[in-house]
Amino acid sequence: MSGDTERRRSATGRKSTVSRYKVVKFDLSKTIQSEKFEDRRTWGIFVEGRNAVSVLVAINNVSTFIHGRNLDWRCVDTFDEQYMKDKIRSLITDRQRLSQIRKEVQSIPEDDMKAFFDVISNIRKFTLSPRLTGPSAFEVNQPYMLLCHLFTPVFHGWVVSPELSSYDAIKGFTRDELIQYCNALIALEGESDNVRVIRDLLNDSDQLLTAYGFDCLVQEMRDDKFGLFFWRSRYDVIHKHDGDLFLLVSDERVRSEMPQATWMLFEQSPESSIYFTSEYLPVENQYSIDRAREWHQQKLQQKTSSSLETVKKAKKKRKNKKSAMASKEIPEQGGLNVEDVVAAVSVSDEPTREIFN
Repeated sequence: MSGDTERRRSATGRKSTVSRYKVVKFDLSKTIQSEKFEDRRTWGIFVEGRNAVSVLVAINNVSTFIHGRNLDWRCVDTFDEQYMKDKIRSLITDRQRLSQIRKEVQSIPEDDMKAFFDVISNIRKFTLSPRLTGPSAFEVNQPYMLLCHLFTPVFHGWVVSPELSSYDAIKGFTRDELIQYCNALIALEGESDNVRVIRDLLNDSDQLLTAYGFDCLVQEMRDDKFGLFFWRSRYDVIHKHDGDLFLLVSDERVRSEMPQATWMLFEQSPESSIYFTSEYLPVENQYSIDRAREWHQQKLQQKTSSSLETVKKAKKKRKNKKSAMASKEIPEQGGLNVEDVVAAVSVSDEPTREIFN
């Protein structure tokens, strides 16, 4: 019996009234085109059960997508919180071992290692503080540094637009700093327009998402990449595919109702949530199936239009190349240089002009 199997059994043997985590089957080869997944094995991801901590699930799952850490889906047992913490601790120790093998990977100082293990031990207090500057701007605290050392990109959508009158004054603030600034501004100006703008931002801070922030997030994330996404006081795996953002479905309840649901389309103001399979096809038994089908059909039409445009550009490029080659052959045939021919075309007949069109 392998050590990993023993660990799993010992983990599932612990009685816990705190939280529950399960593993579900997931075909990574449908989502990721990478050498790490060439064997096309079916892997597994964690889902959130009773009283689960979203960041435990998100960190473990995003490490699977980014680093290819295998979790055998056949291990369908229920895990407790301690096991999930141990999985993240193993990520840290693996990272430290990597620094001993590869010179470009910096080793983690002993004090930081201790601090990171403390963060993991107190995972229910795990907190990030987004800054209004941009989707990847955060206050540098120990939880944030932990993610950095795990090579885990982390994003949010709470970004202030440069068009706001208060932009220069508040663009680098965290939520706490913005509250302090707002209180000081109220004491100075009362309920002014600037205060109302800041109150709107503070209201958006509940979801950690603004209209401008959503657009910035779409632009900043690269296609077919993954990261940790902080919003609505929870953490999810975010993924960009064909220009659209998706969140990994990690809710056990949703998974039990729709076993094929893998991705939820992430929108700024959704009418209703729509779900897709690992191959980005609409999940048939979802509540908003009509909307999901309509969205999918529009994507197919966009792809078709884009493909036709690509073909047109390729044809035009080939035509221009042939024209350029023809123009180079003219001097050899007539003893004239290209400049002479171009000048002659302007006063010559139309058939000659066609050489350059």
